[in-house]
Amino acid sequence: MLKFGITERGDIAFSDNWIKPVKDGYVLAAILISKGMPTIRGQEAMIDMKDRLIFHATTTGFGGTILEPNVVPAAERLEQLKTFCNKGFPMTHIVIRVDPMIPTSKGIARAESVIKLAYELGFRRFRYSWLDCYAHVKTRFLKTGLPVPPSITEANTELVSSFVNEFCSEYEAKGCIFESCAEINRHQTGCISARDFKLCGLDPKEALGKSSQRKQCRCCAAKTELLSTKGRCPHNCLYCYWR
Repeated sequence: MLKFGITERGDIAFSDNWIKPVKDGYVLAAILISKGMPTIRGQEAMIDMKDRLIFHATTTGFGGTILEPNVVPAAERLEQLKTFCNKGFPMTHIVIRVDPMIPTSKGIARAESVIKLAYELGFRRFRYSWLDCYAHVKTRFLKTGLPVPPSITEANTELVSSFVNEFCSEYEAKGCIFESCAEINRHQTGCISARDFKLCGLDPKEALGKSSQRKQCRCCAAKTELLSTKGRCPHNCLYCYWR
């Protein structure tokens, strides 16, 4: 079985360790994930190998706030991505990853504002996931004096339903694609799917099996981690699942 890389255990803004396995053919294609921009070397490698790479550009709308203290604000972030496209990385290979979304009226409104702005700049593929409020994440929120966000099961289901079925439908009619990570709804799609195989010039029929990463994971079995960081990155996000 072929291998399709991903960088979930780390951030390519702080590590170039993904470059060699892609360049040497250890993986035939890869999903690269970051809340920032790759290093200069990383950007050059991405443009050089653009046909085999997809960039999940995480943009939640909370950059520069207490939730994401070392992440740039969304407007600046999206302009950086547009500039990167102008340098040669295809916009069709960028996924605006609104991850996590906070399931409150304010949290959903913030996410929608990111998607609207990204759409205006020409981006058409979006991915979202709701906040996982682990016990240690709740403790961080309480220490800062912020209210603990509700979990998706505790959230106002009307708000969530409205986002999925009304807001997303409006933008799907405009040509946008929406995907969600592990949430059970009509957008549920693995981070690595047949769509990604096809986009990277691979036979989508090769997207076989299912990743054993977690029960809800819909990624294909070809999923292969390219980084090895086990801890919080310098973005220092309040909701980070790493302790």
